[in-house]
Amino acid sequence: MLVPLMGALMERLGPQSVNALDIAPPAQADGLAGRVYQVMRREFFVAAPFALHAPVPELMAAAWALIRETLFVGQAPRSEKEILAWAVSEANRCPFCIDAHHAAVKATGGVDDKLKSWGLRTAQAQGPGLAELPFTEQRAEYLGTMVGFHYLNRMVSAFLDPRLMPVPDFMAAATAPMATLMMGGMVRKQAALAPGAALGLLPSYDTSLAFRPAWAQEVPSIAEAIAGWSGVIETMARAQLDAALLAKLGAAIETWQGQQDVAELTALCSGAAADQVPAVELALTVVAAPYRVQGALMQGVLGRALDQKQTLALVAWAAQRSARRVGTWVPAAAGLPV
Repeated sequence: MLVPLMGALMERLGPQSVNALDIAPPAQADGLAGRVYQVMRREFFVAAPFALHAPVPELMAAAWALIRETLFVGQAPRSEKEILAWAVSEANRCPFCIDAHHAAVKATGGVDDKLKSWGLRTAQAQGPGLAELPFTEQRAEYLGTMVGFHYLNRMVSAFLDPRLMPVPDFMAAATAPMATLMMGGMVRKQAALAPGAALGLLPSYDTSLAFRPAWAQEVPSIAEAIAGWSGVIETMARAQLDAALLAKLGAAIETWQGQQDVAELTALCSGAAADQVPAVELALTVVAAPYRVQGALMQGVLGRALDQKQTLALVAWAAQRSARRVGTWVPAAAGLPV
């Protein structure tokens, strides 16, 4: 009984954690957003990392499909995938996701040091030991979870308060045990979920823009979730943003090897128009140093160069391109087909 009550509380409080974007109360949502929220309530709870996408419902459906089909369902032990989500979140310095998935790890079992150490290394293309995969089966689930959190960490860092639960200071000490209880309940709830159910929420997209890594093809539901997530974001970005800007940013991101020097990447976009420079800096900070996104950097774009939907589309696109890079260099280092 307590876990559903906590889920309802988080649905009410979660949108208050979102910065820079106006999030309508989930209970008032209709259309695609309403359908995604309805599924979340049934299978998880209305969590802020998904709700922050709501100004562009297509993006929320894509983010939900990616995480649901890789982390929430499958044959690999959930406890191990939570360790990986926690490790990737630490690599990306995302306090919200670190706390959430550390709570899930505590709720589901002990820490596999080898898996955690490997997850931390995935943020660097030339990281030592990257080629030594700590799993031999269900590779699509592990690699898909890794890609999912290299994306989601960046979205959370850009738009969410770093606190896991938006509660008064006098309640802060109670948030860790509350999170462990809640995440444990969610994991048990998801144990019976069937793969592929989120795919029906994906809107139409340009299939030529989708990321279809060879390593994902062994699990069709994961392959389609990754393709849909990437294709939807690419399609939405092209509808909202300047094509020349995306091309310039894309060329710079293709050189990224995990370095956190934003200036090194922005130098590759030196020919950008003056009014596009803030957007370039925001997008490439999302890629290289997402923990530095909030504040003046966001305000330099939002409401000046881009409106809220365009800003969300830009950040999601940059986060997705970052995750795609990681989803290419990690399996390549391990000798897997990409």
